[in-house]
Amino acid sequence: KNSPRPPSSVSTNNNKQKKRQKQEPLVAVQHFAAGYHSRHLSNKNALAPLNSDPWHTSPQRGSHPLLSPSEEELLIQFYAGKLPNLVGPKAQLNQLRREVKVVATAGLFFRRFYLSNSVMVHHPKSMMVACAFLACKVEDAMCHVRYLE
Repeated sequence: KNSPRPPSSVSTNNNKQKKRQKQEPLVAVQHFAAGYHSRHLSNKNALAPLNSDPWHTSPQRGSHPLLSPSEEELLIQFYAGKLPNLVGPKAQLNQLRREVKVVATAGLFFRRFYLSNSVMVHHPKSMMVACAFLACKVEDAMCHVRYLE
């Protein structure tokens, strides 16, 4: 028969778990700032140690440097600035000239997408086109997808 453990052994186990949690290193916020590590490293132990610089390189990427959050923000700003030329009132193609609210909706979708995703995983140019198409649908200003290609 299984006899219940005395309360002192239960508290000892809780103390051991707390000690283990304190001993395990906390993952730096920088590892997740670019949105890359959290989605593409299946093995949590494969993260670089805390004392190394996560922006220079990782074994999975080879010698290609990672982008810093400020560099990612510059790319997002650049492509968000291109949206009015794609589907706004000043669009380069007459078939894609839409109201300003379509551009605003596309910009909102574009920026919200990159709040939780990285430009290193999803190319901003393709996401810009997808957000423009979705914004046209949402605002009932349909445009054919062949003009967005």
